[in-house]
Amino acid sequence: MSFTLRDHVAAPAHVASLALAATLLAVSACGTTAHPAADATTVDAPAPDGPVDAPPAACPAVSAVQPRPMHDQVLAPPGLPTVTMRYVEAGTGPTTFVLLHGIPTSSYEWRNVIPGLAELGRVVAPDLIGFGASDHPDRDLDFAEHVAYLGAFLDGLALDHVILVVHDLGSVAGLAWAAQHPDRVRGLVAMESLIPDTIPASVAQSPSGCTAAMPDAPACLWLFFRSPAGQSAIVDGNFFIDNALAGEPCPPSPAALDAYRATFPTPASRLHLANGPALVPVDGVPATFAPMLADYARWLETSTIPKLVLYSSPGFLSPAAVAQRAAATWHSTEARDVGRAFHFIPEVQPAAVTQAIRDWYARAF
Repeated sequence: MSFTLRDHVAAPAHVASLALAATLLAVSACGTTAHPAADATTVDAPAPDGPVDAPPAACPAVSAVQPRPMHDQVLAPPGLPTVTMRYVEAGTGPTTFVLLHGIPTSSYEWRNVIPGLAELGRVVAPDLIGFGASDHPDRDLDFAEHVAYLGAFLDGLALDHVILVVHDLGSVAGLAWAAQHPDRVRGLVAMESLIPDTIPASVAQSPSGCTAAMPDAPACLWLFFRSPAGQSAIVDGNFFIDNALAGEPCPPSPAALDAYRATFPTPASRLHLANGPALVPVDGVPATFAPMLADYARWLETSTIPKLVLYSSPGFLSPAAVAQRAAATWHSTEARDVGRAFHFIPEVQPAAVTQAIRDWYARAF
């Protein structure tokens, strides 16, 4: 590997995240190919309210307050250590929304989405193991273990016919679980997720073969994050919080950033954050998880449950082009623009996310 992101790591937070987001946006729009299902039913995405690259006049006000208490659930999946997962719950009713966060966040990122969804039914938002107030094991967890702990959590609360709302790492755990338990899923909302066009990743998708000074394909970014320089950026530089989160075009408030920093205050506490990108297979390596990702990619294309893919401008993992291809190639799927953001959409655009889900729910159910 000859490329380096030394300029990204040294640059101000906004510049660093802008460069990374713009790179993946360009790659997703132009450099990868969707994999359509032969019998897919397409639901056209509603037209955006304005041009994709037109930012709002001002960033929305976002509260940093999480007024809800957390609950405990002890999990003991077969063959895995017993842990405690903590979660937030609100609302009642036959519909249950399960909200799954990404790296390096927690259920806290959904605090301003929960009230609007709680008017529709029950809402459950866990801190995945290793994040937020849930147990932080001394060792790294792989994708399969995240799926097992999530499954034990959903079993413990006897949750069936759920609507999954997934982001980033939560998309891997949630989608893999859904592919294994399709009869327990009623609907899906995905945002900034590891979905086709982002996976499977291959160096062949890179015009430079991942030798350019900046990553020019998703695979190059995963490879960078598992390199010594990338690991140092995550662990020593607190990249995910101080660069990626703080570098959003509508950045979280200082109070919100401090809430996330409190979970990972030291380099030692951030060691396992560096493990996540290393789990995404690039050209099938590591081989362990390529079949899991392929299974849920097939499920996304063929499942007939209603699905919604939210995207932002400019976006990062799944910007407009990726979301719109999903709407065109998956069964019963639509895409919707929720405004100005790179990656942490629930944190910076909660009102737009809530309204998009409510509108979709009214149409689909």
